[in-house]
Amino acid sequence: MPCPEGNSTNHVEFRQYLETLMVREGRTRMTLWERWQQGGRLQLAFQPIVSLTGLRVLGYEVLSRPYDYEGNLMAVEPFFDAAAASGHALTMDQQVLAALSRFVLNNALSVPIFWNAHPASIAGGILSKIRQQFAIHQIVVEITEKGEWPDAIIPMIASHQAEGYTIALDDFGAGYSGLRRLIQMRPNVVKVDRDIVQNLDQDRIKQQLVEAVVHLAPSVGFKVLAEGLETLEEIQTCMSLGVNWGQGYYFAEPATWESQPVPEREVLETLLVVRAQSILADQRGTAFSVEARWQALTRLLEVVEGLALPQAVPVILQMTESASCAIWQLAIFHEGSWHWWAQDYWEDESLGTAIIDRWIEEREGRGDWIVQDAPEDTEKWLDARSVALWPIGDPVTAVLIAWYPIPNQWSPARVEWGNAVRQVIGLFLRGAAK
Repeated sequence: MPCPEGNSTNHVEFRQYLETLMVREGRTRMTLWERWQQGGRLQLAFQPIVSLTGLRVLGYEVLSRPYDYEGNLMAVEPFFDAAAASGHALTMDQQVLAALSRFVLNNALSVPIFWNAHPASIAGGILSKIRQQFAIHQIVVEITEKGEWPDAIIPMIASHQAEGYTIALDDFGAGYSGLRRLIQMRPNVVKVDRDIVQNLDQDRIKQQLVEAVVHLAPSVGFKVLAEGLETLEEIQTCMSLGVNWGQGYYFAEPATWESQPVPEREVLETLLVVRAQSILADQRGTAFSVEARWQALTRLLEVVEGLALPQAVPVILQMTESASCAIWQLAIFHEGSWHWWAQDYWEDESLGTAIIDRWIEEREGRGDWIVQDAPEDTEKWLDARSVALWPIGDPVTAVLIAWYPIPNQWSPARVEWGNAVRQVIGLFLRGAAK
């Protein structure tokens, strides 16, 4: 029905026009659901999630694309809204989960898949199916803060996390109950909604909101992920505010797995330059006075007090990154091999292993080790030009490693900060050994 035009359009005609559109929209949604039930299919699309510290892909969000029985792509949001409104959210999520399970079986993934489940599906027990079909490192379940949350899902989420699985709070800031949801579920990842991220570089109020979430993250124990990043300026602002991870069209559009949905090399090289500039401009890292170091260390000890080793180490590494702008990892030697912790849950360990191997070769495995400008042609060292390493224990039972993507960044103050962090971790390791 065309929109009434001209001066002859009166209020009654216009109201009838709007009512017709509303009815037609409702029918279209039901038709989408019904048509899909007649033989439709789902196609999985993937979008990379990138560490804004390490500038490497650490996961993929999986997005479901519904096609009807004729092979036509359906409107995604109206389709899933219609499924939920008609009481079929659990059925729909089970269909997606089955497709995702087949995908994981047929593809070797070194990083996890992030998958969004409807709150009604959580209440319906879908988390137990996930634990049956996926390993801990294979999947992160996202739950949107929007919509109705049955009371039963909070203990279900806590039980899922107690088994070692990761939960993300999706669309944070898009609804009215975001902080309440965050406190209730204690997520491992908080995904800041695109409405807040959009034009973040131009809006001080938005920046203060993101800054507050980042400040809260170490105390609660979650990572901050910015959704919908589309401009370099938005990413640069996120980096300066301490946001851990990013996702959006700037890195790559959603695509089928066969289309290799990864950021182009030029994109990551540009971000490496931005990252280097942010380090050089950060006065916390260049001045880093004795007073500032001890304030940061006191805050660190307050946050990790009472935590067990597996919970404390990621928090320590995250807070040390915030204080120094370096990339941090911890390797613990156990039963003949190195076991890794990193700022990012799924950090690539190959670079850390190469650094330890070089340290053992050059220093015979003893003493602190600083490299201010690693050769660019050194294997696996392209993003670690300025490296520091602190062994822990005698004999060595663990190694603390940190590096910058640009040379000559290890000032005496930063080295002393590493020494302080080494002592904190050493206390935890001794406590765990008792």
